[in-house]
Amino acid sequence: MRRSVGIGAIQRKKESLAKFKEKGQCIVSENLQQKTVFGNVRDGWRGSTCLKGFWSTKLNIGQFYYELAMQMIEVCMATAPVNGGFITMEELCKRVMHSRGRTRREEITNEDILKAAKSIEILGPGFSVIKMPKENTYLIKTTPKEISVDHLSVLQIGDEHGFVSNEMLADRLNWANYRTETVINEMLAEGTVWIDSQCENESPTYWFPSFFAYKRNS
Repeated sequence: MRRSVGIGAIQRKKESLAKFKEKGQCIVSENLQQKTVFGNVRDGWRGSTCLKGFWSTKLNIGQFYYELAMQMIEVCMATAPVNGGFITMEELCKRVMHSRGRTRREEITNEDILKAAKSIEILGPGFSVIKMPKENTYLIKTTPKEISVDHLSVLQIGDEHGFVSNEMLADRLNWANYRTETVINEMLAEGTVWIDSQCENESPTYWFPSFFAYKRNS
């Protein structure tokens, strides 16, 4: 299985940092090395007086949800190059719990994740919550680009199986080939899907790493 890679994920990460700076947050310098950027962002955010003031006045959340939101942002930024900036609420909850370590094992529920995620939406389109068709199923989007109706339709079908194909989209959505190819190519460029074209006699399938990780562990 191959995945589309490039500088797009790195660029989106820089754009997200710029967006947070504009909101009055004290963020680390953009020229930090990629291997250490997440740790520095975490330390800078948690120790930032101006950020705490911003969250307390603008988001109206307590210390628990403030810290949870910071951890969620850190996880989302760290996983964005792999999942294209989309992560299921369940996967995010699991990763946040793991990041807390053994010393901080107070239970975090999906409802806690959802509440904190919706609070972060005030920061702009770089962080938003997407309600999926299945009951109590949500997808957290951490890319600055607004999601289109076509992209959402493909995501909803991908949520069912973890992947899509051109034939599947044409059958389910009654789309013309050019429309299907346009959306898929955009998702490949953004890293939202990975292409699997190992079978020479079959059309390629496009896997969603954000759904695949959750379905594999569920």
